[in-house]
Amino acid sequence: MTLMLWDIIVTFSQEVNTVWITPMSMGKLIFFANRYIPPILFSFDLYYQLHPSPSVEVRQYKYLFFAFIITNTFLCHRINRSTSFASMHLCLLMYLEYSLCLWSNSFLSCAHMLFTTTKSYLPFYPSFASLQELL
Repeated sequence: MTLMLWDIIVTFSQEVNTVWITPMSMGKLIFFANRYIPPILFSFDLYYQLHPSPSVEVRQYKYLFFAFIITNTFLCHRINRSTSFASMHLCLLMYLEYSLCLWSNSFLSCAHMLFTTTKSYLPFYPSFASLQELL
């Protein structure tokens, strides 16, 4: 999260001079989505993970709290998927900039996507959930 914000702050002037003056296109929309949506989603993820357990006062607003939990649960799983696609995108950018081997970058991207997908769906399996309770 810190590196993403640092990158945005450091390169913002270059981005304004090169990207913002160009006409709107699909590439520009993808650039903005790839640049600004992940920090927002990671902020939600940090808030969700650091949020303390609900107190008695929070339980009085159970409907609002339930909506908050459902929204953040879906956001967290989307964050895992978005980070896997973002890392694949970064590997392809490294290939384009530094002419690294395309097969090794593709393998690393697929391995990371498999790991992230497994990590996001594994807690929903009953055997894994019961194992977590024992620990």
